[in-house]
Amino acid sequence: MVTRNGQPIQLTPREYQILLKLLENKGELVSKNQLIQEIWGSFIDTNTNTIEVYINFIRNKIDKPFGKNNIKTKVGYGYYFDEQDGN
Repeated sequence: MVTRNGQPIQLTPREYQILLKLLENKGELVSKNQLIQEIWGSFIDTNTNTIEVYINFIRNKIDKPFGKNNIKTKVGYGYYFDEQDGN
Protein backbone atom coordinates (compact mmCIF):
# COMPACT_ATOMS: atom_id res chain seq x y z
CA MET A 1 0.00 0.00 0.00
CA VAL A 2 1.18 3.49 -0.83
CA THR A 3 0.75 6.32 1.66
CA ARG A 4 1.69 9.97 1.72
CA ASN A 5 1.54 12.04 4.89
CA GLY A 6 -0.16 9.07 6.52
CA GLN A 7 -2.99 8.99 3.97
CA PRO A 8 -3.50 5.83 1.92
CA ILE A 9 -3.40 6.24 -1.86
CA GLN A 10 -5.10 3.75 -4.15
CA LEU A 11 -3.00 2.91 -7.19
CA THR A 12 -3.72 0.45 -9.97
CA PRO A 13 -1.16 -2.34 -10.39
CA ARG A 14 0.43 -0.55 -13.38
CA GLU A 15 0.57 2.78 -11.55
CA TYR A 16 2.23 1.03 -8.61
CA GLN A 17 4.79 -0.64 -10.89
CA ILE A 18 5.71 2.66 -12.52
CA LEU A 19 6.00 4.48 -9.19
CA LEU A 20 8.09 1.64 -7.77
CA LYS A 21 10.46 1.78 -10.74
CA LEU A 22 10.88 5.55 -10.30
CA LEU A 23 11.51 5.14 -6.57
CA GLU A 24 14.01 2.31 -7.12
CA ASN A 25 15.95 4.68 -9.36
CA LYS A 26 15.39 7.75 -7.18
CA GLY A 27 16.95 10.80 -8.78
CA GLU A 28 17.99 8.86 -11.88
CA LEU A 29 16.31 9.18 -15.24
CA VAL A 30 14.09 6.27 -16.30
CA SER A 31 13.29 6.31 -20.01
CA LYS A 32 9.82 5.69 -21.40
CA ASN A 33 11.16 2.71 -23.33
CA GLN A 34 12.68 1.28 -20.16
CA LEU A 35 9.32 1.57 -18.39
CA ILE A 36 7.52 -0.07 -21.30
CA GLN A 37 9.97 -2.98 -21.48
CA GLU A 38 10.14 -3.60 -17.74
CA ILE A 39 6.44 -3.19 -16.94
CA TRP A 40 4.58 -4.30 -20.07
CA GLY A 41 7.29 -6.55 -21.45
CA SER A 42 8.94 -6.32 -24.83
CA PHE A 43 6.18 -8.34 -26.47
CA ILE A 44 3.46 -5.78 -25.76
CA ASP A 45 2.95 -3.03 -28.33
CA THR A 46 2.63 -0.04 -26.01
CA ASN A 47 3.41 3.44 -27.23
CA THR A 48 5.07 6.16 -25.18
CA ASN A 49 1.79 8.06 -24.88
CA THR A 50 0.56 5.25 -22.61
CA ILE A 51 3.39 6.05 -20.20
CA GLU A 52 2.50 9.77 -20.28
CA VAL A 53 -1.11 8.95 -19.38
CA TYR A 54 -0.06 6.74 -16.47
CA ILE A 55 2.42 9.34 -15.19
CA ASN A 56 -0.39 11.89 -15.22
CA PHE A 57 -2.64 9.51 -13.24
CA ILE A 58 0.12 8.98 -10.66
CA ARG A 59 0.83 12.71 -10.35
CA ASN A 60 -2.88 13.36 -9.79
CA LYS A 61 -2.86 10.85 -6.93
CA ILE A 62 0.46 11.33 -5.16
CA ASP A 63 1.69 14.82 -6.01
CA LYS A 64 -1.13 17.27 -6.69
CA PRO A 65 -3.35 16.54 -3.67
CA PHE A 66 -0.36 17.16 -1.40
CA GLY A 67 1.00 20.24 -3.16
CA LYS A 68 4.10 18.33 -4.25
CA ASN A 69 5.93 17.94 -7.53
CA ASN A 70 8.23 14.97 -7.04
CA ILE A 71 7.70 13.18 -10.34
CA LYS A 72 9.70 15.12 -12.90
CA THR A 73 9.81 14.93 -16.68
CA LYS A 74 12.94 15.30 -18.76
CA VAL A 75 11.33 16.08 -22.09
CA GLY A 76 12.32 13.63 -24.79
CA TYR A 77 14.00 11.24 -22.34
CA GLY A 78 11.78 10.05 -19.52
CA TYR A 79 10.97 10.57 -15.86
CA TYR A 80 12.61 10.67 -12.46
CA PHE A 81 11.56 10.99 -8.83
CA ASP A 82 13.04 14.09 -7.21
CA GLU A 83 12.76 13.74 -3.45
CA GLN A 84 14.45 17.10 -2.85
CA ASP A 85 11.96 19.18 -4.82
CA GLY A 86 8.71 18.77 -2.94
CA ASN A 87 7.05 21.87 -4.44
